[in-house]
Amino acid sequence: MNTIGFLGTGNMGTAILKGIAGSSMKSETKLYAYNPTAAKVDALASYGVQKCSSEAEVAAASAVSFSGNQAAEI
Repeated sequence: MNTIGFLGTGNMGTAILKGIAGSSMKSETKLYAYNPTAAKVDALASYGVQKCSSEAEVAAASAVSFSGNQAAEI
């Protein structure tokens, strides 16, 4: 099982998550995400995205993680 994490679920992170969820990869992939605005991750639950409570939780759950944060947030 592949595990992929996302730090940030803005426009870019959401688009990539939805793309993976709608692809042939979905059956073999678990998706994890964290966003300071929890409602943004909650909105992706129907796509099979697991909400994490911190960046560290995403990193621990995922073999690979992507950061989609704006430069001002880093």
